[in-house]
Amino acid sequence: STSSEVSTAATRATNSLPATVTAGTVSPGWVGAGAMVVVGVMSRMLSSIVRWVQLAPPNSMALTPTANATRLRHLVQPPVGPTPHIVGVRPLASLAGMPDVPRPIIFDLDGTVWDSAPGIVSCMEATLHELGLPDPGRAALQGLLGPPIMAMLAGIGVPEDRLDAARVIYRRHYRDHGEFECEVYPGVPDLLDRLRASGHALATGTSKGVEVAERMLEHFDLRRRFDVVAAASMTQAGHSKIDVIGEALAGLEAAGAPATTAVMVGDRNFDVEGGRHFGLITIGVSWGYAPDDELTDAGADHIVTTIDDLAGLLLGHTK
Repeated sequence: STSSEVSTAATRATNSLPATVTAGTVSPGWVGAGAMVVVGVMSRMLSSIVRWVQLAPPNSMALTPTANATRLRHLVQPPVGPTPHIVGVRPLASLAGMPDVPRPIIFDLDGTVWDSAPGIVSCMEATLHELGLPDPGRAALQGLLGPPIMAMLAGIGVPEDRLDAARVIYRRHYRDHGEFECEVYPGVPDLLDRLRASGHALATGTSKGVEVAERMLEHFDLRRRFDVVAAASMTQAGHSKIDVIGEALAGLEAAGAPATTAVMVGDRNFDVEGGRHFGLITIGVSWGYAPDDELTDAGADHIVTTIDDLAGLLLGHTK
């Protein structure tokens, strides 16, 4: 019967206890050890449940790209990266396996793929003029290139209560004349072609508005070279670089690429910090708009100074 089985089990358990327990004297050391065992088992059970929930959402959940990006944030933990270095100075251990396993690569655009400073700065100037705000000068404006549009406008002196109006004005000027005041860095198209030929899935991760990014990529004959175009929302004011990179990863994952092994390439701290948020290898390029030491301070895994260095790193040819 059930009661006899319980009794038998209880007797066996009692016989297996230390003498100090069966005699009525409980050893503090034994209690501590037993408590640690119970806590350890419960902790392992809880960790398994949490991991199962993260990795196996119910089939009824249709994950949107944003939901996928959010899920990736929780599955991939930010690393403690190695000391950043210039290509050729130290061994490139973190990319050693890249030639055998083509990793997806996410590229920032402004200051990485092309030099868009002339158009952006001229539209900043026009926006400040239209709002009747002081112009801090071209050097100061160029130092503010890179962040999402609302942060950029706040940085050039637009008051918080006028940021939405400034965003509309800036985008109007940029659409009218700023988009194509831009030049693709020499060697970039060839690099993208070589990466695609080597099996790397490519994505953008830019703070530009998605419609603007699509138009510019088409204009410069780069759109066909990217599998995924991730860019900032044209309507959502708080779309951060982390959000954009999350969308790029979701797009890569949907395309069948191993998103969690991706590499992030960019010229500003926003690119490095966004990549590290998802645990990606990060490569800073020095030909963009970052002030001295910004990429190092942000924790970039690697810093390159030329397109050839970047190609060697990504394609596994650097010694």
